[in-house]
Amino acid sequence: MDAVTRGHRDGVGLASRPMRTILVVASIVAIVLLLLLPFGSQTVWDGKFDLTIMISTDQSIDESSFLFATCWQEPEAVHAVKNPTVYDYGFRTAHTLASGKVLIDVPCSGRDNAYGLGSTYNHPKFLVAEYRLLGNSNHPVRKLFTIPDGRGPRTMTVELP
Repeated sequence: MDAVTRGHRDGVGLASRPMRTILVVASIVAIVLLLLLPFGSQTVWDGKFDLTIMISTDQSIDESSFLFATCWQEPEAVHAVKNPTVYDYGFRTAHTLASGKVLIDVPCSGRDNAYGLGSTYNHPKFLVAEYRLLGNSNHPVRKLFTIPDGRGPRTMTVELP
């Protein structure tokens, strides 16, 4: 009798075969789990993008009085427009690039998974512009605009008054 035949007769060879199968299956499961593990993790980030605003206006506007505010939700933006002498949160001056062209930075945030694929991307949806008419510097005028969707730098045109 040779060693192979003797091992099967004693039950040693039969017992080791299921053990090898279990080890192979366990190894495959472990590898699959390790490959899928990064999908369960996410990176949360905050940032900003440049919004170039082209201002189309007649000559009755005091360009030095331009102020802008970004609003995440419409009720906040509508409240800012309806209450120009009360609501001043978030209004700031813009960087002037040229006559009728200004630049503001807009906050954004999002979540990415471990492979860098964008899961979510959020930015304020509304822009409120404040300006004063020439000869009437005591009463600011505000107008509501929608910020264009997308990622990265954007350009939009606003018509005033």
